[in-house]
Amino acid sequence: MKRFIALAMIITMAAALIFSVSAADVNFNAAKGTAVIDCVKDDAYLAADEITIAYGATADTASGKAWALWDDKALYFYAEIADKTLSGEKHADDTVWQRDSCEFYVDFTNAHEDSDITTINAGQYTTGLPYSNGEFWGGYGQHWTTYSSQSTYKTKVVDGGWVVETMIVYGDEFKPSSGAVIGFTMAINDDTDDTDGREYQMMISEGQENSWSTTGAFYDRLTLSEQVYVPPAPETEAPAVDEPVQAPVITTPAAQTSDLAGMAVLVSIITLAGVIIAKKK
Repeated sequence: MKRFIALAMIITMAAALIFSVSAADVNFNAAKGTAVIDCVKDDAYLAADEITIAYGATADTASGKAWALWDDKALYFYAEIADKTLSGEKHADDTVWQRDSCEFYVDFTNAHEDSDITTINAGQYTTGLPYSNGEFWGGYGQHWTTYSSQSTYKTKVVDGGWVVETMIVYGDEFKPSSGAVIGFTMAINDDTDDTDGREYQMMISEGQENSWSTTGAFYDRLTLSEQVYVPPAPETEAPAVDEPVQAPVITTPAAQTSDLAGMAVLVSIITLAGVIIAKKK
């Protein structure tokens, strides 16, 4: 019985540890590079960590994955969203989150504590589909208010869902450098019936539902890494191997019958002459 209780305690502690690790504060590496905002995945993204946005997802909801880049000017995000049912029309700009959309949260102070994003250098950037009544670009927070006009995005519907690519400028308050860490997370809003607003919201980690208003301890982290995309070496054909030159085979033609007969007559004459000379002596 004691062994059973001890085993149960160990399992409980292990589960708690796993839960605490998976809950939030995950670090992702942004690769170094500059993207063209055109909803085409630049090769530079291949060096970045893949970010999964699927906490709270089921087989019937949307989910996504994203990659991040950084340079001296801005952060770049490319996200692929799998979604079976797409919203047809957008809501008003102040409720963009009610339709199919993707949210990017950045905290350039990386405070990692509860802070109102309207009072610090942080912001929420929300992008959505190219709806029949137009696209939208919404957000919240101090950084959004100050720098959204200098940032940009593009969306595109693809088979099985849609794609969004976003550029968020740093602004004057943040100076990027290799190894710098930014508070960060993402969300996907899913309107599954195209009627009265979203039904689901998927995040990167658990406990991030209030990221739109406070940075919180549940923000993840984005590190500006030195990872860069290195194109694979082009395949080259093996050099042709020269075949060894075969020396010509020289053959002596076999003596013909007529030639042998002539040689026999000549030998006979020489032999006869030698006999005659010998007799005279």
